[in-house]
Amino acid sequence: MRLCHIVPSLEDRHGGPSKSVRALANSLAALGESVELLATAEARWPAMLAGRDAAVIRLFPRIAPRWLSRSPELRAHLRQAEFDCVHHHSLWLLTLRYAREAARRRDVPLVISPRGMMSGWAYSHRRWRKALAERFVHPGAFAAAAGWHATSPEEADDIRALGFRQPVCVSPNGVDLPADMELAAARSAWLDLCPAARTRPVALFYSRFHRKKRLEELIDLWLSAPR
Repeated sequence: MRLCHIVPSLEDRHGGPSKSVRALANSLAALGESVELLATAEARWPAMLAGRDAAVIRLFPRIAPRWLSRSPELRAHLRQAEFDCVHHHSLWLLTLRYAREAARRRDVPLVISPRGMMSGWAYSHRRWRKALAERFVHPGAFAAAAGWHATSPEEADDIRALGFRQPVCVSPNGVDLPADMELAAARSAWLDLCPAARTRPVALFYSRFHRKKRLEELIDLWLSAPR
């Protein structure tokens, strides 16, 4: 099967999907599927990423307005590419419009992964902007989806709560187990950074700082936990 995955960005600064979507594409390619992963990037990035990727990864210049991940070159590539399924990761950006157009042109299924953007807080935050995106940035994309990909049962519930009735596949992000040497090196680096962990448990919050992460509530829970 020829699979086309699209994500707005593979840059680390844009969060978890830059890692998890790349890993998903590579895992599918390792199983023998024909996988192309497309993303937008700043002009200084190469057209294709070098590395040990099993999937074909292509990057297309992101131009103004960059915050919408606008990329005429990505759109043009999708007009001539051949595939059996289009899978878009993330919402509210022009890349979803391109994905919807490509799936309709080829008459193939469109799958959408919200990547947390349909949770109650995320969906309602600055709701007016997202309503404009639904209408003008990627009109009709949600209704055109043949199915949704959720990374947790809770995310599937979020999708259903918004009234969407297409099939939802719940498939969590995969995790690559580190090799023994990598694990030992990471443990050593962690103990150097946090010597207290040698003698007592340490709770680690490993995420970006954002109010939707509810870090203050998490700290309160830690403080109220039995010692």
